[in-house]
Amino acid sequence: MSPTSTVEVTISLSSIDLQDEELLQAQVEDLLPQIREVDGVEEAHLVTEEASPALAKGEGFIVGAIKALIVPGSTALFNFLKEHFSGKPIEITLKKTSDSQELKIKAGNQKDFEFASQKAQEFLKS
Repeated sequence: MSPTSTVEVTISLSSIDLQDEELLQAQVEDLLPQIREVDGVEEAHLVTEEASPALAKGEGFIVGAIKALIVPGSTALFNFLKEHFSGKPIEITLKKTSDSQELKIKAGNQKDFEFASQKAQEFLKS
């Protein structure tokens, strides 16, 4: 990979109850500034409905989704997510901007999250 390449990380949180969508979106909006401060994160924003119109809800954003660009090899974001979401349902999609390789991982409990985090780190190193 070239030194200017990045990895696009999409973080999708799940709500078991559709009535909790507002609470889920509020949680994501509170989380966004924290993710922006994580080492290795170059930028982070809510996922807009143009990125996935079939899943869009509300005011032009995908409920419960954040997209971040991180520097290759950075593991700080995954450590942050592990602290905040280990044991909760989460889906993470990693995409290398240099060659469009993609990895999708899901976790619903701490054991799954440990495995998913390990796979994400292996993907970032490859």
